[in-house]
Parts: sequence; C-alpha cells; structure tokens
Amino acid sequence: RSQDRPAAFELRDGDRVLFLGDALLEREITYGSNELRMHEQFPKTRFSVRNLSWSGETPRGWSRASFDPPAKGFERLKQEIGLVKPTVAVLGFGMAASLQEITDRSKDIMLNADPARYGRDPMSGARFKRELGDLMDAIVAIGKTATPPADVRFVLLAPIPHEDLRKTRPGMPDPAPHNELLNQYAKAIEALAKERGARFVSTEGFNAQQAIRAVSNSPQQFTHNGVTLTPEGHSEYSHWITSKLGWVTPKGNRVPASKDLLSGVLQRNDLWFHRTRPANSTYLFGFRKHEQGRNAKEIPEFDALVAKA
Repeated sequence: RSQDRPAAFELRDGDRVLFLGDALLEREITYGSNELRMHEQFPKTRFSVRNLSWSGETPRGWSRASFDPPAKGFERLKQEIGLVKPTVAVLGFGMAASLQEITDRSKDIMLNADPARYGRDPMSGARFKRELGDLMDAIVAIGKTATPPADVRFVLLAPIPHEDLRKTRPGMPDPAPHNELLNQYAKAIEALAKERGARFVSTEGFNAQQAIRAVSNSPQQFTHNGVTLTPEGHSEYSHWITSKLGWVTPKGNRVPASKDLLSGVLQRNDLWFHRTRPANSTYLFGFRKHEQGRNAKEIPEFDALVAKA
C-alpha cells in the first residue's frame, strides 16, 4: 500500500459491531447497505451487528428520553449499549447537532427552543465534540464490562453535505451556510478521532448525486430533503465508506448482491428495533408504566429471536 493510505479497517472473529448516530445511520436499519458490505468484505469472519441509531439524535441521547427528563435519555442509551457490549462502534453524529445549533442561535420561538431541556448554551462544534467524547468514554467503560473485557475500536463518520435542491424544488434553502457549519462539525469529529486513535471517515468530496447519475443516467437526488439520504443515496454512501475504510468492492458491484442475506439482515433489524424501541415504551418504562409496566417483561424475550435471526 502507499505510505499515505491507512491500513484497511478489519473486523475480527467475535466482533460485536454497534451502529449509533442520527438519521445518517438510522436509515441503515431500513436499507442494510453498510452491514452487507461488511459481510461482503469479511465473508469468513463471524461478527454481529446491532443498530441503536435514532433520527434527530445527538450524543447525549435526548431523543430516547421521551417524556422523562433529558438525562434519562443518556441513561437509557447506556443501558442499550450494555446489551451490545460492542467491540467496534461506528458513530455517525453531527447533522442533528448542527440543526440544533441553527435553532439555538436563531432565538426563534417558533422553532421550539427549549433551554431547560437542552441547555442554555447554544450547541456548537466545541460542545458537540465534548459530548461525543463523553459518549465514547461511556462506550469504552461498557466494553470493559464484557466477558472478556473489550477494547472498543471506533469509526467516526463525518455528516453528509447538505444537498442543493433548488433547481428541482424551488423554495428550498441555499445550503451554503449550513455546509459551512457542517464542515466545522466534521473538523471537530476529525480532531476527536485523532485524539482517541479512532478511524475517521470524511465526506469531503462525497457527491452521491454525481455517482447515482453515472450509474442510472438520471438526475436523481441523493437526499429526500437536503439532509436525509434516499435509498440510492444511502447505497452510494455505503460505497463511499467502503472505499474510505480500505475495503475492496468487486469491480462494478456498487450494490451488494445477496438478496437472501439482505432479507435476513432486515428481519434481524426489525426484531432488534422492537427490542430497543417498543412503540408503547412510555407505558412499559416511562411515567405511565403503572398502567402496563407488567408487560415490560416481554421485551427481553426478543433476545432469543434476535440471536436466531
């Protein structure tokens, strides 16, 4: 290999891979592209994958707090990570945090600013970096509780760029200011990766729209709304990650081929989703658990189904 190209990131027998982030990785639950590429790259390696991502999430886990105080979200997040006890953690945060910063700094009451819940200090690249570091510390601590204790290897993903949709959807915003902000978050993630010895995946130069057009000869957009990947965009993004991790994709195979494997991955994802995000969680675990909390005992019964899948 060339001296300026890092070694390929490897998965090892027995690895427990955690995907955790905002919508960037939550879409993996539905599409499965990144996990398929892992199996394609390491067909003889036995490893498991679990996804705890949540749209709108930041490293503090606020999205899963529901009606409880925000600190409860981070507590629940650590409990869920404890179910995985990851040896590899792929973290994909930044987009939701950048949108929070825009909200915080606008001081527009119509955007539902909530300093009591999210803090009086506006979100920023520095604050985000600190909170992402706290999350990494929590994951490392949880890894030490595994049998045997695990030294967690991290992959930190930069947020995707905000796609310019103004030509096809008049009235959509100029993404330039947001992209400047996203660049600050990407730099914060890269700096943290260097400090922690983690692998960093930049999105500098990522142009899914151009790649999709080259494959399909149609000007498809790679996001639904400028910031959330379409199925085609997610496929191209997983191809991008593959190349940045030093993995080899069979020539011309931009989409992993195994439909049977994909079906199995998505079935497992569905079971795991209901294990960690039951639709009636407020009644099972929240402030209304006095009504149906007795049924919470059924949630761990998903574990055997997940393992079998």
